[in-house]
Amino acid sequence: MSTYLKNYDAYSLKINNQDIGIIVVMKTNPLTMEIMNLSIDEHFRNKHYGTKLLKFVIDKFQNKCKFLEICTGSTSFEQLYLYQKMGFRCTTVERDFFNKKCLYPNEILENGLILKDKIRLQIINY
Repeated sequence: MSTYLKNYDAYSLKINNQDIGIIVVMKTNPLTMEIMNLSIDEHFRNKHYGTKLLKFVIDKFQNKCKFLEICTGSTSFEQLYLYQKMGFRCTTVERDFFNKKCLYPNEILENGLILKDKIRLQIINY
């Protein structure tokens, strides 16, 4: 079993006893928590549930770490907008991350563009 699967906290969002969203957070070093996954069921998107889960995690870990991070693709425009709206700032760009054939054997097409770069965002001293 990978380290990722052993050392994470997962929180789900339910409506009428149905899981409609999940957010997974993992401590990546003594000062940093990283949001590893944020997903909303496609039938419930664009209704601010992603914002609700992000706000929950930001509030929950506010006094437990110095940095809260999240990564996404450079062509993930809706996600980039949401994360920046919630206070995250771009810190690094890992060029050609999604071109690594050992991790991503096929090109990923998103928003009409070939996904190449990974963007890391974080809230610092929040």
